Amino acid sequence: MSGLAQSVVTNQYEQAAQSWKAMLDIGDNLSILFFPYSDRVRRIEQFISENKKSQKDEYHRIFLQIDPLLLNIEEKSDLMDNIIKKLENKKIIHKKDSFEAVIKQLAVKKIQIVLIVLTADSLLLQSTKFFLAALHEILYENNPFIVSVCCFEVDITHPQYAAIFRQYPQLLHSIFYYPLYDKKDTEHFIKYVAKKWNVAMTHPQIDHLIATCGGKWWFIKDAVRQLRLQKSWNEDTDGMVYRKNMVIQSLLSSERSVLLKLLTGRKIFNEEEQHSINHLIKLRLISDDNHLLVPILRKPLLASVRSDHALTYENNMVYLNQVPIGSFFSRKEIRALKILVSQPGTIISRETLAQAIWPANTNANYSDWAIDQIIARVRKRLPEFEIPPASIKSIRGKGYMYIQL
Repeated sequence: MSGLAQSVVTNQYEQAAQSWKAMLDIGDNLSILFFPYSDRVRRIEQFISENKKSQKDEYHRIFLQIDPLLLNIEEKSDLMDNIIKKLENKKIIHKKDSFEAVIKQLAVKKIQIVLIVLTADSLLLQSTKFFLAALHEILYENNPFIVSVCCFEVDITHPQYAAIFRQYPQLLHSIFYYPLYDKKDTEHFIKYVAKKWNVAMTHPQIDHLIATCGGKWWFIKDAVRQLRLQKSWNEDTDGMVYRKNMVIQSLLSSERSVLLKLLTGRKIFNEEEQHSINHLIKLRLISDDNHLLVPILRKPLLASVRSDHALTYENNMVYLNQVPIGSFFSRKEIRALKILVSQPGTIISRETLAQAIWPANTNANYSDWAIDQIIARVRKRLPEFEIPPASIKSIRGKGYMYIQL
């Protein structure tokens, strides 16, 4: 979202920020769960600008943003070096010293380093497993002088991720939900945007917009933009359809299943679905009595039942129902998936796969075992998109082939 969201002061943010500050003051690491495609970046930027000192002014707070996908972390020392470099760039330390010496400097100067991971969903990828281990160890060894704020748009408390985060309890000390906005905050946002864009809106129009879009500001902002340009808004424009599909595709399989069951009147849920119900209630997507609070999602959710769930390739990207899914895979995984989906029904040799996966130094990296492991990881992720793992077929002695099942 744009700076519009940051300009609106909401009761929800003010209450959340107080809780986040209190946890940092006692040296706790934060994991914040946002709804997909939220204003998390703006809210965290706002939080950073407001909280460079602890509540009791006991120490100065330095925020460092780190992106697991942009860092080549193979061991703890790699992440340590990156932290030191960022501190040097900010002139917090003036000479390169050992990490242990840096921590002592922080203690003397009463400085707390807060590592901000805005794209924490990437910690679930196989390619960032070394980063995750290094981060956890650094937090454990250097609390309270180094703490973290990890922002997720996926349910890290879901059973399918339990095995990952069970190994890293430091990251789960304090889990906070930042749900969709309530009616009061959303009405305030609509009036602010309408005034800024010089859009005249009646109370019935505002009420209808909230009743349709709930507290999902991404939808609301697009609707007000339509009103600005053409005096009416439609939930079936290309832009709005794209937004709805992106949100639905970002949900876990059990979350989509829950929503479909609620919309079709089915009331029997398995253990994972019951977990997802509780999660979606906390995010304010569904009410305590299991009603969808963002009705604009109803039509595409029901349409997804009839979808053939076919993967397609276009403009060097892999799509599922016109939604790009590349961000859910590691670089090597998506390269393998691209070459397979781009030629459905065609056998792709191991040599061709190797060239796609390792475009530079192919021979140095290539091995049958490495390719098999990458394909295995891709197959393991496909069920999250309701694509059968068997869609990628192994052809003995020849290679692999993508087929639509």
